[in-house]
Amino acid sequence: MNDAPPEKIEASDEDLRSLCHGLVGYGVSGQQDKAWGVWLLRRNRPPLLAVSDSRDIVFKFEVFTLALRAPEEVLSAASEYRSRMADTLSKLNNIGMTVLPLEALPEHLRPDETRAWPFTHWQVEVLWQRDWTIPVEKVSDDWWANPDTASGAVPIGADHACLVAKGLLFTGTNGSQLLVSQGEMALDLLVTQDPESILAATVGTLAVGVEQYLTGPDPSF
Repeated sequence: MNDAPPEKIEASDEDLRSLCHGLVGYGVSGQQDKAWGVWLLRRNRPPLLAVSDSRDIVFKFEVFTLALRAPEEVLSAASEYRSRMADTLSKLNNIGMTVLPLEALPEHLRPDETRAWPFTHWQVEVLWQRDWTIPVEKVSDDWWANPDTASGAVPIGADHACLVAKGLLFTGTNGSQLLVSQGEMALDLLVTQDPESILAATVGTLAVGVEQYLTGPDPSF
């Protein structure tokens, strides 16, 4: 089996550390379990927009982590997309192929709604998960019947594996939590404070504090 290098969250050290203090609210663009973006509102600083970020490992093996971006970066990417794809999208529409209309791209980004930050004091952990790929015929009946949910577990016969930073878990001093993580579908984010949903989404993950994530060695399973 080939183990690819770990895939980390696209964010500066400064931005990641800023999540440990100074947050005053958050907003979700899209549905809670199918969000395309999560706004992290910071006191006296510009907001950060968390989005899903795809990484190609090898042919037919793609993993998804997070990216923390300034809204201006997303607007710039949308503008570049408009310019680059206008002629192509017009031709595809003319032959009857349905594609994303240019007007669907935001001219101005804003969350659907904003909420007060749910914690007075909190800690932030990065959730690591080991993704893998395997031909379906190589997966044993035992794995389907009783998959190994331990952190880092992969089925025997896997071709490739990759350690991926899949989400952020915020935990208040009273034990309540907020999860911002890659969802079940590509490019969807899961945003939830529901304990059962968080438990289900974090099975098989390894939680590492932000400072350890930034300065310590990558986990080894």
